[in-house]
Amino acid sequence: MGKLLKSGCLVLAMAIFTSCGSTASPGFTISNTKTTTPTASTTRTTNASPPTSTYTTATSVIPQTSTTTATTPSIWIKPGMYRVGNDIPAGEYVLQATSAGNSSYFEIASDSSGQLSSIIYNGSFYNTSIITVTNGQYLTINRCDAAEISKAPNYATGKEVLPEGMYKVGLHIPAGEYILTATSESRSGYFCVYSSSVQTLANIVANGSFNGNRYITIRDGQYIEVNRATLQSVAPSTSTALTATAQSTIPPPSTMAAFEREKAQAVLVNYSELCDNPASHTGQKLYFRGALLQIVLPSLSSAYTLRAGTDSLLGFNEDVLLTYAGGAPSLVPWINSNGGLNSNYSYIEFVAIMRGMESYVTTNGSMRTIPRLEVVQLRTVTWPYLD
Repeated sequence: MGKLLKSGCLVLAMAIFTSCGSTASPGFTISNTKTTTPTASTTRTTNASPPTSTYTTATSVIPQTSTTTATTPSIWIKPGMYRVGNDIPAGEYVLQATSAGNSSYFEIASDSSGQLSSIIYNGSFYNTSIITVTNGQYLTINRCDAAEISKAPNYATGKEVLPEGMYKVGLHIPAGEYILTATSESRSGYFCVYSSSVQTLANIVANGSFNGNRYITIRDGQYIEVNRATLQSVAPSTSTALTATAQSTIPPPSTMAAFEREKAQAVLVNYSELCDNPASHTGQKLYFRGALLQIVLPSLSSAYTLRAGTDSLLGFNEDVLLTYAGGAPSLVPWINSNGGLNSNYSYIEFVAIMRGMESYVTTNGSMRTIPRLEVVQLRTVTWPYLD
């Protein structure tokens, strides 16, 4: 039921410059708390002998008149509480808000006790959401209608810039790279990529808060939820900010020649400048080197998250998040038998594309906002560095 912050990225701490967040740079933690907003009590009425071959729909009852004009039942289920398999069929549903500007709410529960422990997953949303329910579960929807996804219209059709909501990749939108743009300068945008429309923690592929712009690549069969932001496809022909190498999903082998070519094209930026003016450097290819502080192994996604700090007397306090999609080098040997970092791989240098600022929750519960970059080339180095 919780929202996972930043699963599958690299965090790198950078020294010499001032930190965007607090000077301390503790590791990641997973927030497993999803706000459960109390909702108004709803009453579900069932017949003593429910029909076995049909489901009770939420369409309005039209009084019988002397004429027998055939009417087409609505595909939309109205707000209320429903027992899956009795009132509605099991399956995947689209939820559509009925009040513009106000949040809607859904809840899937294992029983009708009303206890918090019975909630399987729930959530508040604007515009649209997508859920899956199975027989025996109970679905409650407030301030929204629901329709089987196979019958619902495609609400993304004809829109180049998509508003906040939830979209199924391969149905509502095509797979590919997208740019997320926060709709407010005072509040962070948020995204979450799911492997399923069962919106539980176990099905989160990647998520995070961001300011300004943020890029994300999604695949067929995944789902993307966008809050306080818009979503727009990045067509290859219009992606002028990236080089051909940076657009590759998996970086090429970091041979000496390949790394030096990328390094020669990269820009050296002061860490304070990067934090103070992230929009000015978004899309730029940057070069850094530092101490590797943390590796978050991928779960459902194929990307690692690294955290490292630059070489300075400040103790590697200035860190960045690095998304590393794999390739060469493999990070598997970097982890020792205890799950910690192998000391032989303590120092790295890398060339990466600046994607914006991103927030994560530290192990002590505080929020930090630091630069997020996407690795183009990465390699280990010895200490002290050989220039």
